[in-house]
Amino acid sequence: QLHFSTPAGQLLKTRFRPKKPGMGFFVAPRRDFDYLLQQQAIVAGAHFQQAQVKGLLRQNGQVCGVQAEIDGQATTISARTVIGADGCTSIVARSLAGIKPAPRHRFLAIRGYIEGLEIFSHAAEFHWYPEILPGYGWIFPLGNERANIGLAMRADRLRRERRKLPDLLNDFLQRPAIKARMRNDARLSGVATWPLNLASQQRVQRAYDGALLIGDAAALIDPFSGEGIHNALRSAKLAAGVIDQALSRNDTSLRMLKQYEQLCRRAFNPVFRRSYWLQQCMHHSPFLIEGLVYLLRKNPRFLAACANRFSLDFHFEAAY
Repeated sequence: QLHFSTPAGQLLKTRFRPKKPGMGFFVAPRRDFDYLLQQQAIVAGAHFQQAQVKGLLRQNGQVCGVQAEIDGQATTISARTVIGADGCTSIVARSLAGIKPAPRHRFLAIRGYIEGLEIFSHAAEFHWYPEILPGYGWIFPLGNERANIGLAMRADRLRRERRKLPDLLNDFLQRPAIKARMRNDARLSGVATWPLNLASQQRVQRAYDGALLIGDAAALIDPFSGEGIHNALRSAKLAAGVIDQALSRNDTSLRMLKQYEQLCRRAFNPVFRRSYWLQQCMHHSPFLIEGLVYLLRKNPRFLAACANRFSLDFHFEAAY
């Protein structure tokens, strides 16, 4: 289930069914997911090398590899195509003079792992409340009274109000609805912060001569939910098809790789436009969201019809 709590305190609960076999929601520590992804890549034939990328190699204006540091030693790694999959703080993107989001197109997030919290089994929670709009807090269950808990706030508001993310997370934990579910010995660990470059930014370049950007490095994060892993995997699949074709033609120029940008626009833009509209409503006119949620709670058929327009992958229905 998904539970949505609005700024005025309305609670909307939904169930969902996948539109395609094998799809679903899963909550796991990020390290576990990254390890699984790495192992699957190695099984598929990838060679894994722990390194710290410092910059790009270029020949005649075309990217042809990376400058890196391995075990403290400077080295270079040549490549016919370089894929920037190194997140929102991407060295590859910065070296390409790529994504430079304005604060209004960036979330700043903080999360930790909490033990000793009453959780709703098989339910992910999203809490919108006035102090952090259009951002939100979340609770994703991990089992055994453990959960991933955190919040995201738009960078321009965070800067304007001169707040610190750890203080905001503590405020979230002290909200009455959350505090009432915590044991006296509840413990928070593994706290981390990171930026989220939102897909609401226009005219983002993701293809270059000899290089592509995917996932968070390509600013493919949903402007409303802040979700990025699914979009990262989808963009990687699109990039793989384009690169396979480019390598078979021995042409990794921008002219050839630019079709990746067209595929991304076709795959993501309809959802991103709707998500940005929702974010703007939550920011400037939260009463519209309150009215919408009220109608969704009262009319299960309307909920299903409305929610299913915002998801390409799942059918939603009321859970009351």
